[in-house]
Amino acid sequence: MDLATLLAQAEKRLLRYGEHPPTIVLTFEGLPNPIQRTFASLPATPDQRERMLFLKGRQFAEQYGTRRVQRVWFVCEAWMSVIRDRTSSFIPPSRDPKRLEAVLLVELDATSASLSQQCEARAIQRNRSGAIKALQPIPELSAAQGSLSMAGVLLLSFLEGFAQASSQDYGPLQSMIQQQRRRLTAL
Repeated sequence: MDLATLLAQAEKRLLRYGEHPPTIVLTFEGLPNPIQRTFASLPATPDQRERMLFLKGRQFAEQYGTRRVQRVWFVCEAWMSVIRDRTSSFIPPSRDPKRLEAVLLVELDATSASLSQQCEARAIQRNRSGAIKALQPIPELSAAQGSLSMAGVLLLSFLEGFAQASSQDYGPLQSMIQQQRRRLTAL
């Protein structure tokens, strides 16, 4: 499983069903197939979403806690905005009249020392009746030779919840997760 494969699956689902529920996908050492779970919805605030993914990580550990996580992917629909230069105030994307509807796919490599993350995004284009007619790359969020490196707290929260409830020794990794989350939330 890789970012490109999951992105193609997400695009296919969106074009077929007109929506993509929030979905988490994991690969584990020793398991040949990825594990996937969808959620009915996401909470309204970033803090609530972070907490939910932390708890989902703990739930995953109840079933898969004897295994070591290799990669975590998160797919969801989202509103996006471009922050313009000389803007004095921040407008949440959900309230921005110039917002962009998108599908996001974020990947966290739990085997890398830096817990590297990548992101791909596609703008959702709808016809007049509201049906999805196309998905377009967002140039600002896609590197020319691959996906965009990024840092976010949601997958770190999931991995932290998993690590806390796991029977695996995530000692050094767990402290790295906490460091990364503190650094990101301080920004």
